[in-house]
Amino acid sequence: MLASTGAVCESALVYTARHRNLIISMVMLAFQIGLSFVFIFTMRALGWTVNYQAAGPGLALMLSLGLTSIIKARLLGRILGAPVSPWRWPLVWAALAAIAVGSVFTALPRRYEWAELVFGEPAIAATYLYILWRWAFGPADRALFGRMPRADEATLPNLGAPIR
Repeated sequence: MLASTGAVCESALVYTARHRNLIISMVMLAFQIGLSFVFIFTMRALGWTVNYQAAGPGLALMLSLGLTSIIKARLLGRILGAPVSPWRWPLVWAALAAIAVGSVFTALPRRYEWAELVFGEPAIAATYLYILWRWAFGPADRALFGRMPRADEATLPNLGAPIR
């Protein structure tokens, strides 16, 4: 969720500012690595268990992806001279719904861990994708996923004549 804006912006930055985009990515990767060590050593110093320390790199990844998305969206907005929103509220609702569905499956007794994987993960993905498709995607977004006409079905623009 946090990387989606950065990934979309990166597809444009590769063509408009490839060196700046590469530098941002490299700096943010170094930031993530450093932050991972900071979290692990801090949690170790506080006496937290290894299970919590193992979550440190995941937290660092989440923070660096979110920050990278914001930086790349602002850079692309400045280059294009148009606003690039780094945030879409339906992403939040989709994530919250997916977390709720995942919580239901992780609340199952331990002997049903297999059900978490077999049924829970597809249910989480389906919930997330359904909410995005229903509320986050507009007509222009949906057109990207529509069926393209075959060559014999295509028509010339403004002429209405089939292409031969």
